[in-house]
Amino acid sequence: MKYLFLDTEVATSKGSKKICEFGYVITNESFDILERNNFIINPNIKRSDWDWYVVKNILSRKVREYEDNLEFDKYYLQIDSLINSADYVFGHSINGDVMALNDECIRYNL
Repeated sequence: MKYLFLDTEVATSKGSKKICEFGYVITNESFDILERNNFIINPNIKRSDWDWYVVKNILSRKVREYEDNLEFDKYYLQIDSLINSADYVFGHSINGDVMALNDECIRYNL
């Protein structure tokens, strides 16, 4: 059995959610960690669209670091594989995480 624990962070919710982080941990049924990572994602938005409350109080990186990374569509196949290969998927705020993933899939025609 593979369990996937995931959490997304969004740079903004204006219009639709724009993901800037996708963090995850994969464990087995004994909760031994098999893999973990945090994708730092360029949300491809204007500086004025960033949610500055989130930037100052939730995110652990500077805006420039997100902007210097790849956009969501470049991480899509890895994220899709993580979700589809897991037996169970858990999230911190799974409804919000799924909404953000769906928004990005629509945005990038995935």
